[in-house]
Amino acid sequence: MKILYPNLAQLNGAGPIETDPNFPVSNLADEHLLKVWKVKADNLENQVVLHYSAPGLADSLALFGIEMEAVTIEIYADAGMTLLEQAQTLTCQSSDVFGNKKQEQIWWEFPVVENGFFRLVVHTETLKSPQIGMVCIGQARSFPNPSWGFRQGFANHSIKKPLKNGSAFTRAKVIARNPQGNLQLPMTNGGRAQYYSLLHLYKRLNLGCFACLMIEGLKDDQGASLDQEYAIWASFGQSFNPTEAKYSVYTIEFSLEEGL
Repeated sequence: MKILYPNLAQLNGAGPIETDPNFPVSNLADEHLLKVWKVKADNLENQVVLHYSAPGLADSLALFGIEMEAVTIEIYADAGMTLLEQAQTLTCQSSDVFGNKKQEQIWWEFPVVENGFFRLVVHTETLKSPQIGMVCIGQARSFPNPSWGFRQGFANHSIKKPLKNGSAFTRAKVIARNPQGNLQLPMTNGGRAQYYSLLHLYKRLNLGCFACLMIEGLKDDQGASLDQEYAIWASFGQSFNPTEAKYSVYTIEFSLEEGL
């Protein structure tokens, strides 16, 4: 499990001129996931560019609340963006047994950089009105994966009310994830430090949101990474129960609530 906090992402400039005025680029600094930045659907030339900097150490970049076909992420060593260090193009379309689906989040890890400059190229060849809800850049802290994985819970905010004629009034809303897990941290190999690090983070964040990779290292049947599936923009839920070391193991039972 990895937690990316604090978020060092700083938008450079006023943002692209193609921004929809109803969904300004300033929304990217708002932690509410559904308060998105969105591109206007006209006068696009197949890409829209965002420029970011991250003052400090960074080895991870996460995007949440996305609706786009693909994004290219470039990391530069200088503010003029002439010294390219790393680049990666990630598709935001995938499929499951029921057909095509959109990827709602991206988690990308890279060799650590200090005071890096980031160029996000949003591709618009087919989808002419892409969006992003949150941009996170920083150094992720690693913790063991929960001992038995996460018990996946959901909070369905949809509305369904029965009517007197036998039918029902329905309105589809977002289904938010609400996973619960149990973390075991042996006293050896830095477990004590990780235990107190997570406790201090919990106290510092209170109800605030953070980028989290709930389980790392999992792959599907074809050997592809499942990091994109397990990335979540979340806050700690009301359930956070740490237990001091017994039999040389610290434990923390906790829940996450997907931020909307």
